[in-house]
Amino acid sequence: MWALGVDTAGLTQSVVLLHSDGRRFIRQSSERRQQGEIVHGFVTECVAEAAITLKDIGVIAVVTGPGSFTGLRIGLALAQGFTCALGCQIAGYDRFTLLHQAVPSAVIVLESLRAELFVQFTPGHTEMLSPADIKAQLAGRPVVGDGASHLEVTALASLPEAELAALQALADITAGRELAPAQPLYVRPPDVSVPKPVS
Repeated sequence: MWALGVDTAGLTQSVVLLHSDGRRFIRQSSERRQQGEIVHGFVTECVAEAAITLKDIGVIAVVTGPGSFTGLRIGLALAQGFTCALGCQIAGYDRFTLLHQAVPSAVIVLESLRAELFVQFTPGHTEMLSPADIKAQLAGRPVVGDGASHLEVTALASLPEAELAALQALADITAGRELAPAQPLYVRPPDVSVPKPVS
């Protein structure tokens, strides 16, 4: 089975086309503009390189956050659009779950594009803390995630999160598990608010 992994949540947008037999095709970019066009182009390139058609994709696995609101919307919209057009399955996986499964011992620190970073010292307990507060609590533990650069530490290596998502979707399907819904994970409220009606 072919799985398409899509990640637009973090600093790097990535698309991974992965087959259950191990074949792998990947594209990545750190460009922050025109993300939708870039990611859509990556899908086209990976499918062409694999010499298959879009209809050969059995599941689309999208990274659901946390991250930039715009980035999350782009990835989710693309995954849902392809799912509707192709009639394939869709699954959503948050970055903390994927990285914890890949590097269980590490503190997960993710870029938020704000002064505070997304952090999980223990699974299931997400906070937003300043780099100084995170460093004070590390106690020598290893770090994984794209927020590590703010801590002046070297992050542990991990597969691209799009690939981790695709691998998890294939594992879930093989094991007969229900696929997780593709719903965004927001840790902080949006910066915009709906204006109050004028009375």
